[in-house]
Amino acid sequence: MKNLKLLNAKKESTSAADNFCIDFDNNVFIGSSKTLYSIESSSKITPCTELISEIEKEGSYIIDMEFLFESNSIFMANPSGDLYLYNVDEKEVSSVGFVETGVDIFAWSPDQEFLVLLTGSNTLILMTKDFDAITEKDLCTDEFGESKPINVGWGSKTTQFHGSEGKQAAHVKQKEPNQALPYDDCKPRISWRRDGEYFVTSSVDKEKGYRLLRIWNREAVLQFTSEIVEGLEEPIAWKPLGNVIACSQQRPNKHQVIFFEKNGLRHGEFTLPFKPNTFKISSLSWNSDSSILLVVAEELVDDPFDFHVMLWTSSNYHWFLKQKFKLNISIPYKPLIVKWSSFHANELQCYNQSTGDLYSFKWMWSIFHAACSNECDDSIVASIDNDKLLISPFGKLIVPPPMCAYMFTVTSSIQTMFFAPNIPAFAAYLGNSKLMIFKKDSSSVSSQDCNLKLVAAGGNGFKSKVQPYSLHGCYDIKLSNDCPSIFELYHWTWTEKNILCVGWCNQGSKNAKYCILSFDISTPVLDSNLKIMGRILTYFDTPIIGMCSNENGDIIAVQLDNGRVFQICIENLDSSYEGLLVKKPWLCDNGKDLILSQSCPNMSIVSVSGKEYFLGLSEKYNLFCNDSIILSSCTSYYIQEEFLLATTVDHVLKCFPKKSDLQDAIMKNNPLPSDVQSQRIEKGARIIIAPYNRTFVILQMPRGNLETIHPRALVLSTICKYLDDLWFGKAADLAKRQRIDLNILYDHNPQQFLGHIDKVIDQINSPSDLNLLIASLKNEDIRFTMYPLTFKEKDQNSSLSCKNKINTVCDAIGKFLDGKNDNRYYHTLLATFVKREPSELDQALIRLKTLKDSSDSKNIRDSVDQALNFLLYLVDVHELRNTALGTYDLEIAIMVEQKSQRDPKEFLPFYNMLQQLEENYRKFKIDMHLNRYKKALQHISKCEDAFSECLQLIKDQRLYTDALYLFPSSSSQYKAIWSEYGDYLMTKRYFDESGIIFTRCEMHEKALIAYKESLNWQMILCSATKLNYAENKLACLCHEVSEKLKSSQRYLDAAHLLEHYVKDPEEAIVTLIEGCEWSMAMLMMSKYNRHDLAESHFIPTLKEHHINMKSHLEQLLETFCKHSERLKYLRTQKKIKAEESNATKFVEDDLFSDIGSVTDAASSCVESRPSGSIMTRKSSKSRRKQKLKKYRLKEGSADEDLALIAALAEVITKVDTLKDNFLSTLKAMLHYGFDEASKKLQGLMILVTSTIENEIPNIWNPLENIGSSCEMKFGPDSTVNSITASLQSDNKMSAPTIKDPELAAPPWRNIDITLQMFN
Repeated sequence: MKNLKLLNAKKESTSAADNFCIDFDNNVFIGSSKTLYSIESSSKITPCTELISEIEKEGSYIIDMEFLFESNSIFMANPSGDLYLYNVDEKEVSSVGFVETGVDIFAWSPDQEFLVLLTGSNTLILMTKDFDAITEKDLCTDEFGESKPINVGWGSKTTQFHGSEGKQAAHVKQKEPNQALPYDDCKPRISWRRDGEYFVTSSVDKEKGYRLLRIWNREAVLQFTSEIVEGLEEPIAWKPLGNVIACSQQRPNKHQVIFFEKNGLRHGEFTLPFKPNTFKISSLSWNSDSSILLVVAEELVDDPFDFHVMLWTSSNYHWFLKQKFKLNISIPYKPLIVKWSSFHANELQCYNQSTGDLYSFKWMWSIFHAACSNECDDSIVASIDNDKLLISPFGKLIVPPPMCAYMFTVTSSIQTMFFAPNIPAFAAYLGNSKLMIFKKDSSSVSSQDCNLKLVAAGGNGFKSKVQPYSLHGCYDIKLSNDCPSIFELYHWTWTEKNILCVGWCNQGSKNAKYCILSFDISTPVLDSNLKIMGRILTYFDTPIIGMCSNENGDIIAVQLDNGRVFQICIENLDSSYEGLLVKKPWLCDNGKDLILSQSCPNMSIVSVSGKEYFLGLSEKYNLFCNDSIILSSCTSYYIQEEFLLATTVDHVLKCFPKKSDLQDAIMKNNPLPSDVQSQRIEKGARIIIAPYNRTFVILQMPRGNLETIHPRALVLSTICKYLDDLWFGKAADLAKRQRIDLNILYDHNPQQFLGHIDKVIDQINSPSDLNLLIASLKNEDIRFTMYPLTFKEKDQNSSLSCKNKINTVCDAIGKFLDGKNDNRYYHTLLATFVKREPSELDQALIRLKTLKDSSDSKNIRDSVDQALNFLLYLVDVHELRNTALGTYDLEIAIMVEQKSQRDPKEFLPFYNMLQQLEENYRKFKIDMHLNRYKKALQHISKCEDAFSECLQLIKDQRLYTDALYLFPSSSSQYKAIWSEYGDYLMTKRYFDESGIIFTRCEMHEKALIAYKESLNWQMILCSATKLNYAENKLACLCHEVSEKLKSSQRYLDAAHLLEHYVKDPEEAIVTLIEGCEWSMAMLMMSKYNRHDLAESHFIPTLKEHHINMKSHLEQLLETFCKHSERLKYLRTQKKIKAEESNATKFVEDDLFSDIGSVTDAASSCVESRPSGSIMTRKSSKSRRKQKLKKYRLKEGSADEDLALIAALAEVITKVDTLKDNFLSTLKAMLHYGFDEASKKLQGLMILVTSTIENEIPNIWNPLENIGSSCEMKFGPDSTVNSITASLQSDNKMSAPTIKDPELAAPPWRNIDITLQMFN
C-alpha cells in the first residue's frame, strides 16, 4: 500500500563528461577522459586535476568513479587500463596501477577492502585496497565451481513422467542459445553482495556465444555457475538485503526482470511494461535497504534518445511500478549514469553524459489515504502501479495487495495522487502533465483516457459492494504556456473551495526558484481536457520538502529544507486572486517561529481544542508536535477522530487520546505518556489507515500482507459513544464481538442504564445476550479494574455505586421482565435470581414449579425441561439438587434429581422416607442432610417428642446461643439448655459467664463453684447467701478464698475478707505486710491499735524488702552497663569490617563474590526471623519459649546485637515497673526513720535511671555516632574507588538500622522517682 512520493527534485547543468561520484560532504565530482571536475554549491564547475594516461588511445573515457571513504579519495579507471586515485584533501591525483589488457569494468567490495577488475581479455583480477594484486582468474571457464552439486539421479529427466511426449522426451537434450542478443556490447558486468563475501559476474562466453552468471567468493574462487538462460542482457545487481541477483531477459513474447539465487538457479521474475525487442535494459540497481529496484531502459525503436527510469518495489510477492519518467539524451550510445545515494536510501542521482545535466531525486514512502474528516465511510487507500490506480475502500471491505476493490487505468504513468480534505474526492497527477479529478457521486465525465475496472468489489455478474468513484475532470497543467516537467511540480495539496496548491521548482529561474502555485478547479468541466494555468501564491528561497492541509482545508503548512515551517491561509482566496504574499511563519505556543531541528517529510496538521498544531515524523523516528518531540522511536502514525495512533520501534501500537494525553503533552511541553493503551504488533508493521467511524486499524507487514486489529482503546471509545447515544444494542454487540466485559454497559453511566432499562432489553433483543450480560456482572467498576489506562481521566469516586451492582441490575431487569410477560425471557428472569448475592436459586426453583403447576401441556413441560437445563448450565448439579431439597418441596427436589446423573435407586428411598415424616421433623431431616444445623434446630424445637435429639444437636454443633430462647423460660427444656450452656462455659474456662448462667437457672451450688474458680469473691458471697450458709461455714469459705487471693498476689482483697468476714484483723495486717502494702498496713495498725505488729512484722519485712530492692537495682545496673558496652564494641567492629570490605571490593576483580560480605553487614540491618523449622500453631508456652530463643546473647552469634538490644529493653521495662512499689517503700522507710538507707536507695535509683536515659540515644540511634565519622572525601588525593566506597558506605548507613518492630524504638517509660527532701 506504500507509494513513493517525490520530496525534492533538482537539476544542475554541468559540462558533458563520462562519469560522476559524490563524497561524504555531498560534493559532486565529474570525470572526463583527461580532466576531473568538481561542482560547487553554486553549480560552478571547477577543474580539479589533469588525468595523464600511459597509452594515448582515441575514444578513451572514464569507465566509472567511486569515492573511497577511508582515504577520502576518488578511484577512477579508463578502458586503456589506467587506474587513478585522486586525494580530495590534498587535491592531487596519482596513478596507482596499469592493466595492459585494459579494463572493462571494476567494482569495490562494500567494505572497500578489495577491488575486482574485469579486463579486456576476459580475466578477473582481485586486488587489495592498497592495489596489490592477489589473484587473476579466467572469467570464461567450463568448470561449475567448488559447490557443484552431486547428482544421484533423483529428479532427473529419466525418472520423470512425461505424459503424451513419451519416454523419448527423457533423452531430448536442452537447447542452448545460439548467440547473445544483437545489441549486447559483450562486456562483462560485476556486482558484490552486501556482506562482501561473494560477487557475481556476467560475461559472454566467446566459445559458446551466450551470457552466463558466475558466483565467486571473496578470494575470487568460483563457487557456482548459473543455469543457461536465453536472451540474458548485460546488467546484474545483487540485492543488498537478500540472496537474489537481478538480471533482465528478452523473450520472444515479453521483456522481464528475472532473479537468480546464489547457487545460480532461477527464482522468480516480473514483466516490464513494454513490448519485447523495443527496449534495452541499460542498468539495474538496488537502493541501500533493498526496497526499490531501479530499472533504466533505453529505447531501441521509436526514439533511441529516450531513457525510461523505473522504480519497482515488491509487496506480497507482486512487483509494482511506483515511479516512471523519461530522460532524453542528445547523443546516442551515451548511456544514462544512475547511482543511489550512500546516505539516503531513497535518493537517486542521474547523470546525462551527452548534456552534462545532473538530476537529483529524493522520495519518501507515503500512504495515500483519505482524511478521516471528510466523513466518508469508504476510507480509501490508493496504490500506484505505473498507469493503474488501485483503490481499496477499507471502510467497506478489506482487500489485501496486490488485489484491490477497483482500479482506474489511465494513458500515462501516475506520478502522485492526493485527497480532498473535506469532501469524498481525490486527484491524480500523471506523467504527461494531466490532472484527473475523481469524485463520489452519480455524475461523471466520459473520457477514453481513463477506464474503470471492478476487481474485488464485484462485477462479472456479481453485485458491487461499493460505489466506485468516477472521473469528474481532466485538466492539462500549464506553466507559462509550456508543459511542465515532472521534476517541477510536487507536494500537491487539495484545499477548500476546490483550490489545488502545489510546490513548483522553477528550474529556469535565477532569482526565486521555489514557489507555491494554485489551480482553481471550481469551474464545472465541459471539456475533458481543459487547460488550466497556475498562479503564484508565494516564494521561498529554499526547497520545499513537505506540504499538507488541515482537516478543513483552509490552512496549509509548508516545510522548507532548512526546518522552517510556514502557514498559508486559503480562507480569503478566490478565483480573482492575483498572487499577493500570503505566507506567515508558523507560530508555536510561546510565540516563536517554528523551526524544526530535524526534517519531517511525513507531516500533518492536528486540531486540539480548536487550535491547529504541526505534527511531523522525522527520518530518525522522532514525532514532533510544533518544535517539541512528543514521542521518540515512532515508526508511523495516524490521526483518528479521537486518537493519535502510533507504532514504535519496539513493535507496539499506542493509542493516545487527543483530548487528554495529546493535549496535556502540548500544553505542558512534555512527551506523550508511556502508560497508555497499547498492543503488541508484528515486527516492522506500519499503520495504513484507521477507517472512519470504525474500531479497527489496518496494518501492513514488511512482506506486504495486511492485518486488521481492533485496539482496545478504539473499541471502548466507540462503545462509550454508543452508550451516550442510547444505542445499547450496538454497544452490547460490539463488546461481545471484541471480548469487552459487558459490565461497561452499566459502569459507563449507571443512572442512564437503570433509567433506560427498557431500551437496554429491547435493543439487545436476545435472551442469550441478556443472560451473558447478567452472568458477567461484578460488584466492581471495570473501567478502573480492567481498563484503567483507557479511563484514567475518569473520576474513580463514581465507582462507589458498584458495591451492590449485581443486585441492583438483577432487580431492575427482573422487575421489567415481570411486567413484560414475555416467555422468551423466562431464562433471563431465572438468571436474575441465580446471579444475586446471596443467590436466590430457591426462588428460581419456586418460580419453575409454579410454571409447571400452571398447566400440563407439552409446551409447558418442554419449557420446564429447558429451564432446568439452563439452571444446570448456570450452577453445579449438586448445588442445584441441594437448593431444591432446601425448599422443602419434594416435588421440586425430585424434578431436579431426574436431571442429574444419579440412579433413581440411589435417591428414591430417601425421598420416600421423607414423605412419611411429620412436616417439622421432615424439614429437620432435610436440614441435617444439607448441614444447615441452625435451621434444623429451629425445626426440631417444634417437635414435641424430639427434645433429646434437639439437645444432642445443640451439644454436637455448639448451638447454645441459638437455642437459649427457643423455649419458654418457665419450661424444663429452657432450664436444661441453659444448664448445658453453663457446663460448656466451664469447660472453656469462662467462669464468670458460667456463674451467671447457673445463677439464672437457680443452680447456686454450680454458680458458687464457678465463682470460686474465677476468684470473684463478691459473687461467691452472694451465692453463699442464697445457699443460706451458716456464719462459721461462711467464715471458713472466706478464709479459703483469701488464701487463693494471696496466692494470686491480690493482698488487698484477701485482707478485706479477713478483716470484715473472718473477723481476724491481725491476719489481715500480716497479709498486707506480706504484700508490701505499707500504707494500708499502717492504717489498719492504727485502726485496731496494734502497733506491736510494727516491731514484730512490719519493720523486719521492710528491711528485708529494702535489701532485696537494692540488690535488684544493682544487678539491673550492672547488666545494663555490661550489655551497652558490648553493643558499642560490636558496632565498632562491624563498622571497621564494612570499611575494609568496601576498600577491597574495588581492588579485586568485578566477578568477586559478595557472599563473604554478608556476615560483615550488620545483622540488625536485616529483618529478624525465628530459627529452626517453620511452626504453624503454638501454645502460649511454646510462643514464650520461641520468643526466648529468638535472639541469643552468646558472644559471636549472628544476631548478638539484636539480642543485646532486646536485653537492654527488658532492663528498662523492669526498672519502669518498680516505680510504684519503690515510692511506697521509700516513704515507709522514712516514716520509721531509716533516712540514710532511704537516701542511698533513692541515689541508686537515680543512678540507674540517668544511666538508662544517657545510653538510649546510643542504643536506638547508632547512625548519629557512626555516621559522624564518615565524611565524603573529595579532592586531588581521592580516587574513584575511595569516592565510590564512601558513597556505598553512606548508602548503607542511611538505611534503617533495625527492622524488628519490637526493637525499632526504646520501650515507653515514665521513671521520675524523686523525693523533695533529698533534693
